[in-house]
Formats: sequence, C-alpha cells, structure tokens
Amino acid sequence: MEKGKYIVFADHRFAEEADKELQKLFPTAYKGEKAGKNEQSFMARIGGDRDRTLAAIKAEKLSFVDAVIPIDAEIGRTEKDYEKIIDATRGLLDKTSTFKIEVKQMNSKLDERAKSIEVKIGSALEAEGFHPDLKNPETIAYVVLLKDKTAVGAIGKDQIENYYLDRFRSMQKERAGKVNRAEFKLGEAIEFFNVDLSKVRRALDMGASPGGWTHYLVTHGIKVVAIDKALLDYEKICKAGNVLVLTDKEERSSIESLLKNYGVKFADIDDADIKFDSYAAIHIKMNSKYIKKDLLNRIGRFDLLAIDTNTSASDSAEIADSLSGSLNANANLIMTIKLFGSNVEKQITAAKSGLSKSFETLGIKKLPHNRDELTLYARKHGK
Repeated sequence: MEKGKYIVFADHRFAEEADKELQKLFPTAYKGEKAGKNEQSFMARIGGDRDRTLAAIKAEKLSFVDAVIPIDAEIGRTEKDYEKIIDATRGLLDKTSTFKIEVKQMNSKLDERAKSIEVKIGSALEAEGFHPDLKNPETIAYVVLLKDKTAVGAIGKDQIENYYLDRFRSMQKERAGKVNRAEFKLGEAIEFFNVDLSKVRRALDMGASPGGWTHYLVTHGIKVVAIDKALLDYEKICKAGNVLVLTDKEERSSIESLLKNYGVKFADIDDADIKFDSYAAIHIKMNSKYIKKDLLNRIGRFDLLAIDTNTSASDSAEIADSLSGSLNANANLIMTIKLFGSNVEKQITAAKSGLSKSFETLGIKKLPHNRDELTLYARKHGK
C-alpha cells in the first residue's frame, strides 16, 4: 500500500474548493483525485508524516473540507465476500487492546446495510481472539466502501476524540428534542469557531422561525430576542424558559387563542412597561426588515447576533451592519450565506465586503448540516 493516501470528505458541491484548500495548505506534497458527480469524498495523496499532516489540517480549520482520514489498506470491491476486508482489518488490530468496527458506504451500491457488514467483520475477528468494545474501544477500525474499491484504516484512542465517520450516525440519533435542522447548524458553528458562550448574556436571533437557533441559545442559559413574522416552536422553547411574544394589537387576540396551551405571555410592541429581563426568550413578531431600533435599545445591547434569513449574502451582511449599533464591542456574529447560483467565491466576497465596516470576518465553513449555504463567523470591531 502506498503511504500518504487519504480519503477527503467534502460536500460534492464544494469538492473543487476543498481540493484547492488542500493544495494551498500542502503546495508540494498534495495531489488530489477529482471527485465524481454527487460524490461525497475523493482520494488524495499527501506526502510527509501522517501525524503532522492531520495536525496541520485540524489547525487550519478549512472551510470546505469536512474531514481527512488516512488509509492503511486499499482493496478491490468484492460483492458480499468480505475475506479481503477482514484480512486487511486484522493487520491493523492488536489482541491486547479492544476494538470497534465502523463501516460507511460512500457512493457504494451494495444492498447490504453497513451495520450488517460491521457485525460480520467484528464477529469474525472476535472468533479469532480479538476483543470488541462498542462503547470505549482502544482502536477504531473503519471500512469505507467506495464506488469501485474499499478503503480500510484505523485510529488509536488518542485520536478518537477527533474521529469523523461516527458523526454520520450520531447526528441522526440526536434529533429528538430539537426544533429543526438549523439547531444543529448553530451548535456546529459554536463548536467549530470556538465561540465562548459563557461570555454571551444576550443574543439577537434574526429570521428566527421556527426557532431552532433560539431554542439552542435558551437551553444554554442565554436570553434571546427572536425576530420573525412567522410563529416559533413555542412548545419546545417554553420547556427551556418562559417566553414573551410582542405583536401589534390587531394580531394579538388571534395569536393568544392559538397559543393558549403553551404558557406564552403576550404584550403589545409599544408597551413601555415590559420587564424584558424577566423572560428567557422574547419573540418580536414582525419582519426583520422593519424592526424598530428604539425597541432593541429598550431591551439592551447584545453579545451575539445570529442571522439565518433567506436573503442574498450582501443583504444578510447589510442586516448585520444595520444592527451593529445594538451590539456590544467584540460581539459575535454567526450568519449563514445562502448560495444563489454557482459563483461561491463572489458571494463570499460580497458578504465580507458588506460586513467590513462593522465586523472582522474570522472564518467561513461548510458545516455538516449546511445545505445550499455556508456559515460565516465574525466579531464586531472593538471600538
């Protein structure tokens, strides 16, 4: 097996950008193999020490590369004949330590489920005297079934914290209790950009419906002002804290009747006697374009601005810039860049340019739960 071979995971829409990022990071040591249409991964060669290579990729926080995992063995496809896979896996394990097998099908057309293949490989190795441990293994051996080949690799316990393949499954298991997919996007952004939520007392959530980002922030002890004309998932949000809905008098009676079972409180937008700090979440039910700055000023300044509106990159940046006066110095901005058309670079440039007056852009990332969008992280200028 040729050393220095890896599988690069990247959204197929951004495979070209991922390839360019790795080429820039390893200008002389990298050679990628072009991904096929709709493929979520491609092969690459990266010369040099494996540990240093993986450390460099992790430190760089690449925007379009989801993960890079090393390959220890590469074998041809054998339909439902797993002896070659078992042989390759056996060579990566030690009978003195515990192991776990994980199988991922990438662009593979096998009828058998990945879980079934895992059981077959794991059972065969256990019969030979290897020791499985599905909860706390000392080694994870992974088998990636590609279109015309199978890649096998392994990592030790010191690398498991940063292991990637199991995220495909864990994300599916975590959906209970969440409002929607957007809630995962915000959590992934907080983790990837190392946002310190302990320093965030109050957040402003623009384009909040149905409330995934608001729910995430409230469950982390942050007071949230959510702005959207549409209703939120009050049932879930109210479980995390008390909620106040601000609306105009014409709408209030019909909404109160609709939401009477959720324990939501109501007030008119122009009510001057509201004690805003008494609520975990305040939903201002109006279009974000028409938000009244004096109302935000009455509530106080914010430490985090979250924007997930279905607008162009330049329009989202304009929203952020217009709200900068309501933010504390060095406040965080997490904003999705909705991609309209194929010119990704142009849309990123438009977002950065629109923010440059009030914010410093610190990173852009295609997160696992992003679809036709990217997530931008910035910080308000500390003036």
